[in-house]
Amino acid sequence: MERKTVAIESANESSAVIENSFVWTVHMGLDLDRVAGAFDDDITAMAADQGVSCVPEAVRAVLRLIGVRPGPYELAAGSLGVNAVGTEYKRLAVELLGELPLEKMRLTDPENVLVLAVYEDEEFSIIDGSRLLDPNPPVWDLRGDYDLKQRWSSVTEWFAAMSEEVIRIL
Repeated sequence: MERKTVAIESANESSAVIENSFVWTVHMGLDLDRVAGAFDDDITAMAADQGVSCVPEAVRAVLRLIGVRPGPYELAAGSLGVNAVGTEYKRLAVELLGELPLEKMRLTDPENVLVLAVYEDEEFSIIDGSRLLDPNPPVWDLRGDYDLKQRWSSVTEWFAAMSEEVIRIL
């Protein structure tokens, strides 16, 4: 079953912010037939595939909207979604993190990162494994040239940036 409607009702503030960003993107021209959301079981399976036991609520909110078929969000962020980011990308991200010089490593739990998106197999949007219990954690940008930086202060900021890029693409 594909999700084609959006309700702006959420007890969780970060989920509501994500839903509002998505609704604005739809208002600006995103065709709902181009995207499909994932069910919680699919999101949990993606997490298990990456070897993590939980997914932050804000990430779940994003994947409930675009987690099965991200449509133009893939143009903005690269491969993302429950079927696109799994074991192999997790392995590549952890391998790259392991090769970082110690002075560049700023993650507390790099072995248990959650990979959100991968752009051209060389740039990863990740969440530090130590922050997976946070409802709306920071999103880090990991690049193949051994660069790691916190690019977005939260998942909501990451999704808003993607949504703005989608609007530019439309």
